[in-house]
Amino acid sequence: MIYVHVPFCRSKCAYCDFYSLPRIELAERYCDTIEAEWKWRRNETDGLLSRPTLYIGGGTPSALPRNLLQRIIELLATPDMTEITIEVNPEDVDSEFVRWLDDTPVSRVSMGIQSLRDEELTAVGRRHTASDALKALDLLTASRLDVSADLIYGLPGQTPASFASSLAELTARRPEHLSCYLLSYEPGTRLHAMRTRGRVSEATDTEAAEMFD
Repeated sequence: MIYVHVPFCRSKCAYCDFYSLPRIELAERYCDTIEAEWKWRRNETDGLLSRPTLYIGGGTPSALPRNLLQRIIELLATPDMTEITIEVNPEDVDSEFVRWLDDTPVSRVSMGIQSLRDEELTAVGRRHTASDALKALDLLTASRLDVSADLIYGLPGQTPASFASSLAELTARRPEHLSCYLLSYEPGTRLHAMRTRGRVSEATDTEAAEMFD
């Protein structure tokens, strides 16, 4: 697999410890660097990719200007790739974006929904609402693309009942894949600082186990 990390986001979620910047104006220079590195290293993949795939993650790849995202895809995609995945956020997905994706070699979209409760999304600094997420999911599931959706459990203020509700609403849309992750309070993140100051409380082991079950 070839993995490309797009280090740009419109804003930083409170729990995120991945490297990203809100400086989209640097994106063109970043794409220049990807192209230079690929020209330098492309021969390293010869014979090593038995099932060649491309995964464009981040960060938020869908926050990039479309022409730059197209440039990355055209640079790295090959006809023999069995899967090309791009990570997206709900606020970037509209009918025009989905039509554009349909004209690219992208075969799979991974969308970070995290919760379908607005108060839980707000607690960790997500930019989208539950309604935004469901609209984006409906557009994607109606397309030719395979859709993967992410949820987080153990969010501030979340209960086993509210997580079960998000899970039920999401699975009713029948995406091809679902990932659920336990929230972690990583040192250096805004959420970790909020917990240290007593502004949020971490889910207990019992609550987390019940959500996992």
